[in-house]
Amino acid sequence: MITQTQQKNFDLYRETVKSQTEGRARLTKLFDDGQFSEFETFTSKNVLSATGFVRGFGVAAFSQDRSTSSQMNAAHADKICRTFDTAAKLGVPVVGFYDCDGALISEGAESVLNYGKILAKSASYSGVIPQIAVVDGVCSGTLAVIAASADFIIATAKSEIYTSPKSEKNSLTEIASVIVSDIDEAIEKVSKILEILPGNNINAVPEFEYITSGTQPGETAEKTALAFCDGDSVIELFPDYGNASYIALAQIGGSAVGYVATDKTAGKIVTKDCKKIARFVNFCDAFGLPIITLINSEGFCPNVSVRAMAKLTSSYSQATAPKINIFSGLAYGSLAAAFCASNADTVIAFPDAVIAPMLPDTAVEFLYHEKLRDIADPAAKRNELADTYKDENGALAAAEKGLVSEIIAPGDLRSALINILDILRSKRVFGLPGKKHSAV
Repeated sequence: MITQTQQKNFDLYRETVKSQTEGRARLTKLFDDGQFSEFETFTSKNVLSATGFVRGFGVAAFSQDRSTSSQMNAAHADKICRTFDTAAKLGVPVVGFYDCDGALISEGAESVLNYGKILAKSASYSGVIPQIAVVDGVCSGTLAVIAASADFIIATAKSEIYTSPKSEKNSLTEIASVIVSDIDEAIEKVSKILEILPGNNINAVPEFEYITSGTQPGETAEKTALAFCDGDSVIELFPDYGNASYIALAQIGGSAVGYVATDKTAGKIVTKDCKKIARFVNFCDAFGLPIITLINSEGFCPNVSVRAMAKLTSSYSQATAPKINIFSGLAYGSLAAAFCASNADTVIAFPDAVIAPMLPDTAVEFLYHEKLRDIADPAAKRNELADTYKDENGALAAAEKGLVSEIIAPGDLRSALINILDILRSKRVFGLPGKKHSAV
């Protein structure tokens, strides 16, 4: 027979489950039909942990709940750690809703070690299970570093992310993968990302039924992505950070891919672009997402960080996921080398692509200066020589030298990509014995 104490605890449990605090409401909105299996209900009630399904895919999640307490204690930290462990054991992504003022200072040194526990879990499972952080309010102290360690941060516009009250608050455009207006939009974005990603680094890349976008290739990186990718599948990331580049998760022929383009603006590639692309490529490689890169730029900005360029090159050269590089326009200077075109599985060029060591105007002065002497119209001759230089370094010349696999018109690219991705699905690469990771 149930005792009075047991009945009281059970009644308390039912009351807790029924209470729709802000933290619980987020989980209700995230999981399909609002159904989830909460665990450790009575452990640290200012964070909730649960497992369930999002669009039919398994997910583990935790949600900080400031309605009970706005600070994190040891039990709180341990519960988050066990959520990471549960996600790894099940081989499913982990989603964290961050809304906390930081550690419980009265715990002294233990409060610092609590942060370390979560950071260690996040780091150890990075590249093993996808990690998504949702910031809907304050994310301060070392908790901000933990959130930034996730693969993606979805932040609401009201969010604040900083390490200490006196520190300069980080610009959301620099730290958030996507900025949305409210929690409902954030959860919709999370759901869409989860639908594209594999559950872990061993599972195959998901495949889906798909529809064509019907969009024609345009002048902008966004229009080009919409034309080549499946309808309503493109999720641009970091849209306002590194403005010359464009990165997105998408689907082509029902298969998930990572999409990179270097021509979001007419500007040259800067340090932020290098950092943005390098981290994205590392993520795609960790989970086996094919990496499709459209190269069209006049090169790197003169003051770009050489270290950032090295990291960009390293991310591409070490990636073993399927890689398709597309010269869609200009590729001058070290651009082709930085994106490791020679290391790609397939290299495609548009008919009007130019792959050359320097800008045409510079090349004319460097290579053909003698031909400009005693010319009645030097400007016209200079333009003629520049066109000659472009022809000598065009797509056909590159293909004849074996630098380009195929020359394909923009209108035929989508169907070509679907076929190539299908072939590359079985790609296997074996690493060097004993190598742990790059030191770049």
